[in-house]
This record gives sequence, C-alpha cells and structure tokens, in this order.
Amino acid sequence: MGLVVLFYYTLIILLVSIMTSAMCLSTFLVTHRKYLGFACIGFLFYFFDVALVFLDDFTVNSTGTMPESVYFIGSQVTSIVTGCGLFTAFWLMVCDALDEQRRALQIAPAVVFVIASLAVYAFMPSGNTHLFVFYGMRTLYLLWIMVYIAVRYMGRSDALRERMWRHRIGYAGVLVLGAAVLIENVLFLFYIDPVLVESGAVPFFPERNFAENALMLWMAAFIGASCYKLLSIHFVKPPRRS
Repeated sequence: MGLVVLFYYTLIILLVSIMTSAMCLSTFLVTHRKYLGFACIGFLFYFFDVALVFLDDFTVNSTGTMPESVYFIGSQVTSIVTGCGLFTAFWLMVCDALDEQRRALQIAPAVVFVIASLAVYAFMPSGNTHLFVFYGMRTLYLLWIMVYIAVRYMGRSDALRERMWRHRIGYAGVLVLGAAVLIENVLFLFYIDPVLVESGAVPFFPERNFAENALMLWMAAFIGASCYKLLSIHFVKPPRRS
C-alpha cells in the first residue's frame, strides 16, 4: 500500500512540474520576460530529476539483482546534469530579475557545482557520507542563490528593495524548506538504521527528498501565481499590434 501511495505521490510531483513549466513557457511567449523562460527550463529539468527515481527501479527489476547497499543510486551522473540544469535555471532567473550582467558570475556557480559533484562521485567511497556530500552540493547551490539575493537586497536602491520586499514570503519559505532539505538528508542518511530500511519498516529511498519536493511545490505556487497575474493583465488589456 505504501509503495502505491508513493507511486501516485511521485506522479503528482511530475504533473505539477510539467504543468508549471508549460505555464511559464506560455507566459514567456506572451510577455517575453526572460526569467519566465529560465523558470520553464528549471521545472522541466526537475521533471526529469524526479523521474530518475523510476530508472533505478527499472534497472533492478530488469537485472533481477538487488543493490548491495540501501544507499545505492545508479544514476548519479544523470542527477548531476538534472541538478545543474535545475539550480542554474533558477540562478539565471535571479540574475535576470536583479539585472546581474556579469557573464563570469552567471556561469561560475554551474561550473563549480558540476566539478565538485563529479569529484565527489569519482573519489569518495560509496555510502551514506558519499550521498550526503553528493546531494549537499544542491543545498550549497541553493544557499549561494539565497545569500546573493540577501547581499543584493542590502546594497541596492530603495526602489529595488521595495520590489524585492514584496517577495519576502516566498524568500522565507525557500529558506525554511531549504533547511528542511538538509535536515531530512541528515536524518535519513545518518540516524535511520539501514536494517529498518532493508526490512521495509522505513520506506527510505536515497534519491528522494520529500522536503525538496515541498520546496519545488512552494516555488511552483509563487511562480504560477505570477504567471496567472501576468496573463490576466494581457487578457484584460491585450498589447496593441504594431
């Protein structure tokens, strides 16, 4: 029963991701606002990122062999690609919203994320510490984005501060859920006995993070609301044809 619920739960996350991506694309085509294009790409990457949980299931079922460890993940390289696409898209969305034009700064976080993740994948021995550091790269990427926003808020004009202040609830929610992602990784990777996982008493899946799902749903709600407002404005007063 638990696996059935988990299956449909995953389908809901996939559905929300692809619908949000489609809404961002539609609004981007109407308004030509770049940050919506980046958001579209980000949620599309997250759709494939969540779908990776099925890949290991297919691999295990097709080979008929069980993983040697409960911390086994067979798609880490692909996860680096989807994670980089997801967080880089949202980083570029922030850069566009805050008018960050420095090309090196736009690209550097993605390069650091990929290099660091590949180093962890290649050189750290497998196990719970390996997975914690591997997925911790995502948390560090998110932390970088949030710190950058805070620094820009403190050093900008009053007009931009007022505009940024309107999104304080969304910002606070991302901070709280980002911390929840880290806490969940610590609990599941270090405090839950692997024996309980192997017995089926705890439905642990190292490639899943329910707090990260909640984080993306939170972002989808805010971005979706923004898309709805923009589309409503254009519906009431459509742009004039040239």
